[in-house]
Amino acid sequence: KDYILNAQISYNWTSGTVNFVEAGFGIYETILDTSLLGSNGFYEILIESSKVGFLDYNLTLKINLGEETNVQRLQSDYNIELHANSTIKFRYYSLLDDEGIDGANIGVNISNPDLYNIENLLGGYYNIEFDTAFTDNLGVNQLNFNFSAPSFESQTHIYQFEIVEQSVNITAYVDNVEIH
Repeated sequence: KDYILNAQISYNWTSGTVNFVEAGFGIYETILDTSLLGSNGFYEILIESSKVGFLDYNLTLKINLGEETNVQRLQSDYNIELHANSTIKFRYYSLLDDEGIDGANIGVNISNPDLYNIENLLGGYYNIEFDTAFTDNLGVNQLNFNFSAPSFESQTHIYQFEIVEQSVNITAYVDNVEIH
């Protein structure tokens, strides 16, 4: 590969135009200090390059500056009967101020969306009810929950549980007398 030496490569930043530094033989570098940006969110940085005798070239760097987050499972069952419903309670929140994140997009790895329901309880709390009808197999299973919201870091939670046989309790009576 041929590298272009002594080119002018720059971008606009909060402090004005910033030039890349040529680290050596046509390789350029810079440091983007995102702490100088006003807030979290999506940013587009236009990088412009030029050198006499060459075509100018521009590219756009897209940054999603997300606030650090955590997701916490607050309540769930481990043993769940085959073809029964179960509810998991989560909290998705900012690590910066411990504030809950409402309106998150939550993905669940159950292919039929009719088999689960997501309820936003506000304050970053979510109930996710699901039906184990997505499988006919007993044993250990896992579900992946992906939490995301604009300007916030995405989180994935893996929930492991066991599907057990359905319990059936039958009491038989003959002439109002219980049979054992």
